Amino acid sequence: MTLDPQTRPTGIRAPLPGTPGVAVAMGGGLPFGVIALGLLKLLEEKGVALKALAGTSLGAIVGACYLRHGSAEKVEDLLADFFAQLHPRYLLVRDFRFFQPGLLTGRSVIGQIRELLGGDFLLEEAPIPFFINATDLLRGTDVVIREGSALEAIRGSIAMPGIFVPHKWGDTYLVDGAMTCPVPSPFLEREGWSPVIPVRGLRTLPDDAEVEKERARLEKEHLLQIGLAPSIIYVLWRAMGLIQQDDFARRIMAQNPLSVAPSISLELGGDFQKVREMVQLGYDAALAKWPAIEHALAANGAQA
Repeated sequence: MTLDPQTRPTGIRAPLPGTPGVAVAMGGGLPFGVIALGLLKLLEEKGVALKALAGTSLGAIVGACYLRHGSAEKVEDLLADFFAQLHPRYLLVRDFRFFQPGLLTGRSVIGQIRELLGGDFLLEEAPIPFFINATDLLRGTDVVIREGSALEAIRGSIAMPGIFVPHKWGDTYLVDGAMTCPVPSPFLEREGWSPVIPVRGLRTLPDDAEVEKERARLEKEHLLQIGLAPSIIYVLWRAMGLIQQDDFARRIMAQNPLSVAPSISLELGGDFQKVREMVQLGYDAALAKWPAIEHALAANGAQA
C-alpha cells in the first residue's frame, strides 16, 4: 500500500510536558466505535489533552480519523457521510469475488477509508502514540501494531472473518482485532499510560417489540433472501458481533472505573445511519463519568 506524500497526521498536536491528559482506548463493533467521538468531544470541551490512543476495528478508524482531522465534530460529520454510503449491497457489487476466503476483498472499503482520512500515514509519525490491534489468525493471539501504514493496520483490524478476506501480515494473516480484544485498554495500561479511559457501547438484550421492529427493517430494506432468511452479509455481521462477546468487553470495562460504556439497543446498534445518535450517547455517558475522570486527572497530576 503506497503512502501519500504527506504522511504525518496534523489534526492534533502532542501535549506539552506536564500537561494533564488521558489515554483513550476505543473499542470495536459496528457502529459502536463511533461512541468514542462523544468522549473525545467532551475532552475537547474540558481542555483535556490526549496522551495516547488505541483502537480496535472501527475504533481504529475513528482514532486514525481523529489524528488526521483533530476535531470530534468534524470526524462525526465525515463518519455520518461515510456510513450513509456504506451499504452491504454496494459492497457486494464492488468487492465480491468467487473463490476467496471471504465475501469481500476489502479494496473498496479501504479506498473509502483512505478518502475519509485524507490519505494514509505512518503510525510512528503520529503526534501521540497510536496503537491498532488485530488478531493473528494462525496463532489465535492479539497483534498490536504501532508502526507502518495506518491503512494496512486498519485493514487487518477490521477483517471480520467470513466477510473480509484475511489480511496477509508477515508470516501470518490478520483478522478483526475484536476477536481477541474488543477494547484495547490493556495495551495502553501495559505501556504505562495513566489514566486510561476505555470506551465502547454495550448491547442490551432486545424485547419482543424490538425484535419485531428489526424484522420489519430487514423486510423494508430487502435484506431478506427470497423472504426466507437474512442476507449472508447481515448473518455474518450479526454473528461476528456476538462472537466478539459483549461479556468479554464488559469484563474489560469493569476493571476500569473510568470506563464509558453506554447501553445500545438492537435498533440503534444495527443502523449505520444513526452515527450522530451514537455519538450523543457516548457524550452523555462520558459527561456522567466526568467527575471520576476529573478526579483521576488530579490524582495523576499529584503523583507526577
